[in-house]
Amino acid sequence: MKKYILHCILICGIAVVVFADKKTADIAIRLVRMEGKPAPDIVVYPSEFTIGKTVSWKKSADANETKNGDDPVLEYTSADPATLSFDLFFDGFETRDNVYLKNVAPLESLAAVDPALKRPPIVKVTFDPSGFPTFTGVVGSVSTKYTMFLADGTPVRATTNVTMEKASDARISKNPCP
Repeated sequence: MKKYILHCILICGIAVVVFADKKTADIAIRLVRMEGKPAPDIVVYPSEFTIGKTVSWKKSADANETKNGDDPVLEYTSADPATLSFDLFFDGFETRDNVYLKNVAPLESLAAVDPALKRPPIVKVTFDPSGFPTFTGVVGSVSTKYTMFLADGTPVRATTNVTMEKASDARISKNPCP
């Protein structure tokens, strides 16, 4: 009897280790178009995402102004907008889904110029579960690597990277490129 109890304890212990190694929850990112042409919300499930913030500093103009020889006094110059980026994996092989049409094109539409706005739209990002604050900004890039195709050329597997810049408002440049 002791032998069976020990086996049961061993098996339960292995199960605890295996389940403890799994992620506890998936996160969903909802992309909501805030202006321009109406479109359904896009919900994606990244395995991870990055939020970044960069501020610019320059060395003080007074070269003699140091606290410790190798540590110059720095002057704040500006702040860049916060960024949000995430990678997405799309696999339509078993269902034979065209991942470009089903998954990538809706994301690319958030970076496309809306004719009414004459620029891409502002997009609000919410997280579920809601452990992060809302991120509102513009899509700066959508980059996709296609890795599998059906015999007729239909793309069925891809990895897409989406990068956004935080913004409270957006407008058209007064000096647009020719």
